[in-house]
Parts: sequence; C-alpha cells; structure tokens
Amino acid sequence: MSELSVPLERRLRNYRRWRTVLYATLAAMGLYLLWQVVTWPDVAALANRPPKTTAFIEHYRGSGLWSKKRQADWRWVSSARISSNLKRAVIVSEDIRFFSHEGFDREEIRAALADAWEDKELPRGASTITQQVAKNLWLSPSYNPLRKVKEAILTRQLEDVAFDVFADQPGAEVRLELRGGEIEVQVG
Repeated sequence: MSELSVPLERRLRNYRRWRTVLYATLAAMGLYLLWQVVTWPDVAALANRPPKTTAFIEHYRGSGLWSKKRQADWRWVSSARISSNLKRAVIVSEDIRFFSHEGFDREEIRAALADAWEDKELPRGASTITQQVAKNLWLSPSYNPLRKVKEAILTRQLEDVAFDVFADQPGAEVRLELRGGEIEVQVG
C-alpha cells in the first residue's frame, strides 16, 4: 500500500461514520416530526365540545409510570354560571391587553426581555390568556424551548380557529365568544 492510501482510507472511514450519524439524526428528526403531526391536538374540536381532560389535569393525576396516582374532581360549567365580575378580574389580572392583541402581547414580551437583560436573569412570564389555554390544555408545565414553540403554534391556531372577537356589539365595547358557546365575555 502506498503512503497516500492510508490517510485516504482513514478519511473515507471518517466520512462514512459522519454520514451515518447525519442520516441517523435526520431519521430521528423525521420520526419526531411525524410523531408531532400524528399526536397534534385538534384545536378546531373546541368549537363543538369541551376537551375530556387537559394536560395539566393528567399531570396532576400522575400520568407517568412511577407517579403516584391521584383523583381529579373537575367539571366544565357554562359561562352563564360564572360571575361577569370574575371574568373581568381574570382578564385584567392575567392579560390586560387581551382584546387588543391576537394571541401574543408584543409589548409585554419586549418588557419581559428588557427586564431579563437588565437583571441578567431568565425572562419572566409574558404569556397571554390564549397562550395559557394552549399550554394548560395540551402541553406540559416544562420550560423546554420546544414546548414554547408548540405553544406559539397552538396559540395561533386557537386565535385563528376557536376565538371570534366582535367589536361594537350592542351594549358592549368588545365581546368574545368561543364557538360552541362555552365562553362568553362582555366588556363595556
């Protein structure tokens, strides 16, 4: 064998090894994306019926293999049974600009990032009510960046599919309805 063929053989072996790693990584990413597509929540179904359970209820119940199993006693109630003062209080305390954004409060996000930069800490929460609904219905409480990406996509879907905002309703400045009549908030 010539002296040049040994480094060439070693380079070919390294190339094949890296190519195999690249293909395996691409295959794993493809399987992950396929899993996400297959298990993606049906946001549009909220227009016709409330969900049977939520991710947070299942987390509380202990849905893991080694988790202690607990009972969760909960039920959906109609919007009419909830005090309008309570509805307003929740909106004001959780998302003051609820009626003026489309799922993402850019002002609050900028403020949270500016505070984090100034304090040299991770950003505080800047989630809107719609983002909280997406997280609580379908996602885990983790701080995983992929969860935040999923939350953003689900938030956009919730805003596009499930929520209708009507301005200038008789006797109200703004009216929010969740199609199917489960939530109705009037401010005015």
